[in-house]
Formats: sequence, C-alpha cells, structure tokens
Amino acid sequence: MNCFTYKTDTFICRKCNWTGIGSELSYGDFSEAHSIIDMDCPKCYEHIGSWLAPTLDEVRKWKAENENKPTDWDDRL
Repeated sequence: MNCFTYKTDTFICRKCNWTGIGSELSYGDFSEAHSIIDMDCPKCYEHIGSWLAPTLDEVRKWKAENENKPTDWDDRL
C-alpha cells in the first residue's frame, strides 16, 4: 500500500469481497513508534493493508516525480 496513492487505489477484501477505493477504508491499528498505519475493510474490518508514513525527503522526492498528482502531504512542506 502506497502512502501517496492508497486513497485512489482500488482494493478488494479477501474475506467479504468488498471492493472500493482506499479513501473508503477504515483506519485500523496505528504504531506511533514505527509510524505504520493499518487499513481495514469498512464492511467486515478485515485487515486490507498497511502503509508507513513517509519521511520529509520521501515526500519531496515523490512530489518532484509526480508533479500533477495530489497528495495529502502537500501542507507538510
């Protein structure tokens, strides 16, 4: 799961076959020590995937390589 694109990526739940985009997923567990965010199915709460919060350098690199794509990380720079 990519922290920059997961909201618009399509996912399918292996448990209940829910299909939708990442912005529809539910937040699961969050590890502050590791900055890992779990995403769960909004229908059955099965774990769908995880993403790691990016570093500032990763945000800058992604934005430079993807100039016309929106990201939730815009306000952080």
